[in-house]
Parts: sequence; structure tokens; C-alpha cells
Amino acid sequence: MTYRLIASAEKQPKAPITAELIEALDSNVAAVASGASGAPRIASKTLTFSRSSAGSSTSVFSDADEYQGMWVDAFAFSSDPSLSTITLAVSDDGVAYSSELTLCSPSVSTGEKARAFIDFATGAYTIVSNASMNSGTIGSLPSGTITHVRFSIASGVADDIGGIAVFQGGEAAL
Repeated sequence: MTYRLIASAEKQPKAPITAELIEALDSNVAAVASGASGAPRIASKTLTFSRSSAGSSTSVFSDADEYQGMWVDAFAFSSDPSLSTITLAVSDDGVAYSSELTLCSPSVSTGEKARAFIDFATGAYTIVSNASMNSGTIGSLPSGTITHVRFSIASGVADDIGGIAVFQGGEAAL
């Protein structure tokens, strides 16, 4: 399928409805669904990260440049004064990363759940958790296209810690 951009003139109130326009509208639906070149991206990819014992762990996901942003659901429960924290950082080369963005950092003997949205184009984020709500821009955002996302789980004891990342606006699998 080929995606065809509908011209502004074709959308005007008195613009004629042509066979070419109807064909483009019909074909565009399939082109978007199949991830055709030039079509808006709608596909998503879901990944998980977790740890259920003491110690640090890191998960790095590449191919983020195929997507425009992501939702992250993160959770942490700490049963020890040595707290566990989940952070996120982004990179355009997999080597140098942005400032870390804290997703979850529970208090002793309490858990924390958080949902975050990150826009890859601007670095804008919003995080809503059972502890707070905040938004801003990821510090030291890479100058190039975001290609890697790193989730880090800091040292500590955790009974349950992890999350689900849903990358959105990506190329559809053919």
C-alpha cells in the first residue's frame, strides 16, 4: 500500500470529491495500518523490566527511534530502609545518556506505583504516582533522535519492583 497525503485544497468545503481522492482515503487506511512509508505511525511495542531480589539491575531497549514516545507503568515495594528506586534515561547513541528521571522511589515499608508519559521529540514528561504528580523536560536531552531507553533499578531490597514500557507511534510490523 502507498500512503498519499491529502492536500489542503482537497479538504476545503467546496472542493470536488474525485475518484482519486476516494481512492487515496481508502488506501490510506491500509497504508497507516501496515506502516507504509510516509504514513502516520500508530503501532506500539510493549517491554517489561523487573527485579525481585536485592542489588541493582539495568535494562536497555534499543530501536526507540522507531517510536515517538512511550507510556511507562512502574511499581516498587521496599521492605527495608535501603530503598529501591526506578529511573529512566534516554540516549541517541547508546553510550551517553540524559539525566536520570526518577519514576518510583518508595518510602520504607510502603509501595509506590507510577505512570509516566515521555515525548521523544521534546523530552517532555508527566509522571503521576500515588505519592505525587510532576512534569517537566528530561535534563541533558540528546541532540539527535532518541534511539535507546535505559531503565535502572537502584541498590536496595525490594520484594517487588519493575514495570511495563509501551512504546507508541511506531512502524507497524508487516
